[in-house]
Order: sequence, then structure tokens, then C-alpha cells
Amino acid sequence: MRVQAFLLVTLIIRATAQTSAMIDIDRAATTPVNPGFGGVNDEVSDPIEYWDMRFNALAARLNYGWVRFPGGITGDAYNWRTGEEEPSWVTQFAGNKVAGVLLPEAELWLAGKGGGRLIDAANRARLFGASLVICVNGFTDTPASIGEMAAYARANGIPVAVWELSNEPYNITEFFPNATVYLTRMKPYRDAIKAADPNAVVAVFFDDPGRSTNPNPPWDKAAGAYPNPYWDAVTYHYYPPQSTGNFAQWMADENAVLATKTDAYVTGHLAPLNRPGMKFLISEFNPSRGNADGTSTDSLTNGTLYGGIYAAEFVMRMSTLPSVLRVGPHAISSFAGVLSTVEHYANVTAAARAGTSIDTSTLNFGFYYAAEATGLGVLYGTINHAVEYARTTVTGGSTVAATGVGQIPALYAMAYIDAAGGLSVVVTNKSGTAQQVTIWVNGNVAAGPWATQFVTGTDPSTMNTSQDPNAIAVETGRSANPVTVPPYSVMRVDLEPGTA
Repeated sequence: MRVQAFLLVTLIIRATAQTSAMIDIDRAATTPVNPGFGGVNDEVSDPIEYWDMRFNALAARLNYGWVRFPGGITGDAYNWRTGEEEPSWVTQFAGNKVAGVLLPEAELWLAGKGGGRLIDAANRARLFGASLVICVNGFTDTPASIGEMAAYARANGIPVAVWELSNEPYNITEFFPNATVYLTRMKPYRDAIKAADPNAVVAVFFDDPGRSTNPNPPWDKAAGAYPNPYWDAVTYHYYPPQSTGNFAQWMADENAVLATKTDAYVTGHLAPLNRPGMKFLISEFNPSRGNADGTSTDSLTNGTLYGGIYAAEFVMRMSTLPSVLRVGPHAISSFAGVLSTVEHYANVTAAARAGTSIDTSTLNFGFYYAAEATGLGVLYGTINHAVEYARTTVTGGSTVAATGVGQIPALYAMAYIDAAGGLSVVVTNKSGTAQQVTIWVNGNVAAGPWATQFVTGTDPSTMNTSQDPNAIAVETGRSANPVTVPPYSVMRVDLEPGTA
């Protein structure tokens, strides 16, 4: 990750205008944060090997707290024993418009790179200092096999934060026509996992709120009425529908999601449907839906500078709820991580068709950071070492449009405290205006100067490309108080060092 030292005057010159704001931090009012809170989804079928150290060296610097395995749709026919898609399982999805296309491709990709095994995914997670969120195949694998998978993980010291049961089951109605059928069929899988590891946290899927405008979709209504809620946690994905119009309209629509469908969605919709004390996680999200559902268009905001601001603020807002265990976007080899100049799907496909496999770590991918990932990395370097957050109040500053809501504050901030007592504040700025922010701690104006780390740009639609891989990159500096939070940015300010 490119690091540049920028003086405060540099930030001021960049800004076309400034407004004033205040961040007030109360260290006496703290709330626990679940360790390793922010993570990322993965897809086992991606051609990149788990031991590719060129990829891992970059990904490690994004500070992931957890990585999902084996991922999304590719896990639906995944055989954890062989590390590959099982051909007889793949054919069972032929009637599904998305899985019926993606799984035959994934079968070739996995076979062509020699498979993707749990132990290798776990070793990479250890390198990152991360745990795994394992989404088990409850579509075509058996409860007995999944129980053995849990026993294997426990015997090999693989840290599993959460066990999810069957990725996005509401999208595969050929297997699960409704939530009642899904929950009934998943009970033996849950029991097998618990038999192997009584302390395992097992999660079931509720619906993606981006799939419809129904405030209480039938899937969730049925799940909430299920007579024996045996699960420890609820997991869900959130891909808001694509917007229309220019980039500013997309941002306004997605700002509204941040304001109304993050922590408020958990407390207002999911929690009332579940028993008291239920835990929650979001193991996939993006600013908006991409093209995996078979459409011919992609999101304007995914992977952009604004996408990184959105993703960071989404995770920050969710961290205010102790009931939320983990949150992370899609995906480590995509917009929330490291991109490839050459993806090598053709190479692994050709190898599989020839009945052989290749070690893709010998190939040149031309890795570089996604712009969105750089914003997440600024946050993850703080939140994934935090044990609690201090009450943080933002007043003043400019506002931005949020569709259906009106104007909302451009700034959002959270102050996190690590195990050694160190205090850092992370701020997102969703506007094109620099904000001069005075930071108060415990009722007093805090004394700088402080180390800062940030990503910023004047164009929120900026993406990193193979031609310009550092268009958006993490920068560092030092700042007195007040701090200038640059336009369209995610910024970390280290206020107080920890004392071990």
C-alpha cells in the first residue's frame, strides 16, 4: 500500500471549501466491540491460491478480522473433503438461473487450480491474524459430513467465529421453497456441528433486505414464527437494488441506506423477530447489487472511492450494536480487497478441460488494491484491534442528500479503544467539502498533534485500475487540533497511545 506523508496545509489546498464541525468523545461511556469485527467474503473458486504470497502480502495490510469460507454460491456444491465442486452436486442446480450458470464454471475453476482446501484457507487466515466464518453446504452435503468438518476444525485449532447454514437459501427455491422448510432441514446440520463443538456459534439466514420493498418479507415472517428457534445467530446479506441516474443520485440512494438500513434495520426489524439475546452478522454486502444475478449492468459505486466510504461507514454503524458479531463486504479478490490485472480464469478452465491442474501462484496476476478496499483498510486497522467504543457525537459540518430522508450529516465518526487503552477516532466524509473538525475528549479540547491515516479524492467515482493502480491510496500525516477531514474520505486519527 503506498504511503505518503502529507502536511495539513496539503489537505487545505486540496479542499475547495471548508466547514466546521465538532467531534465529542466520552471515554466514560463505553460499549464493547466484538473482536475482529470487520472482515470480508471470499470465493473458493477464484483462481488465486491460498498460498500466493504476492496476494497475501497485500491483503494482510487490509487488516481483516475474519474471512469467509468457502464463500457464496460456490459453496453450494462444495465438497470440503476434496476441496472441489462435486460434479453430481453441481447438476442439481441446473434449473436455477444464477447457480445453474456459476456452479459449472466454478467446478472447472476449482479443478483447474487443484482445489481449495479448508486447511489452506485457515493457514491464510492465520497469516492475516483472522478467524474464519464458515458457510456450510447444507444443499448437497450431509449433516454427518458437516459434523466431521466441525470436528476437523476443532482438532486442528482452526478458529471459526461463526458457522452459517447454506448460503442465501432464499435464492435457491428448488431446495428451499420457504423459510420453514429451510429451517427444518438445517436443524440436523446445526446438531452435528454442536455435537462436534458445543461452543460453536451457528447462524441461519434471514432475507436480504435489498431483494424487495416489503418491510416484512415472507421469508423473515416465517422464520420469525418458527416454533423452535434453535440458532445462536442470524446472518444476512445486503445488496441494495441498483439506482438510476448519475453518480450523485446513486450516492444519495446509498446514503439513505446508511442512515436507515444499517443498525436501525437490526434493532427495528430483525431483533423483534428473534428471541432476546440473539446475535447477528452480515457476511456479505456491497453499496449496491452487482451483475451476479444475471443482469447485464454493474453497479456504478461498487469498487469506487465512495464505495470505500460507504463500506467503512456501514461497518462502523453496525459496530454500535453489541449484538452484532461480524460485518464484512464482498470480496477479498474483488472490490473489498485485491484486484488482478489478469484473472487467469481461462488458464484454470483450460487446465481442467485437459484433465490436469496448475499452481496459479506461478502465474503473473498483476495484483493491486481496489479503491474501495483502501477505505476499509483505514477502518479495519482500528476496529479490528478495538475492545470497545466510546460514545462519539458529531455536531455541525456540511450535509449530503439521502433519498427519501432529506439531508443527513456528511460526517460520521466512531472512537475506538484497544486493549492497551489506546484511543483512535475514524471519520467518514461523504461530501466533496473539507471539514475542519475540533475534537473534544471528556469535555475538553484534545491536544495534538496526532498521527493520521486517510484516503481521499475529489471525484467519488474514482476507481483503481491496472493502468492507474494508485489513483486512491492510503496517505499518512500529522495534524494539530482542529483536524481537516478532506473531501470524500475515510480518516483515522490516533488520539491517545495505549499503555500495555
